[in-house]
Amino acid sequence: MGSLFAELARRATTNARREVETYVREIPEFGILDTDPRAMAETLEYAVWFRRRTVELSPGNSELRDDDLSYISAMGELRAGAGCRSTRDNGCCGCTPR
Repeated sequence: MGSLFAELARRATTNARREVETYVREIPEFGILDTDPRAMAETLEYAVWFRRRTVELSPGNSELRDDDLSYISAMGELRAGAGCRSTRDNGCCGCTPR
C-alpha cells in the first residue's frame, strides 16, 4: 500500500491541475478562473493541498482535523463569493455582473 500512497503524492499536483482545468471547461461558474489568475492559483493550491492531505491521513485511516475543516470551509466561502461575480451579461445567480 505504501507505494500507492507514494504514487498518489507524486501525482498530486498534476491531478489537481487536471481537476481544475476540467472544472473550468465543464462548469460555467468556474470559467472566471480563466480571467482571474489569483483565483486560479488559490483554487489550484487548494486542490493540491486536499490531495496531499488525503494521502497523509489515509495510511492511518485518520480523519480530517478541525483546522483542516476550517480551511475547507474558508475555501468554500471564497469560491461562493467568486462565483457570484460573474462576467456574463446576466450574472450567475441574479447578482450584478462585473
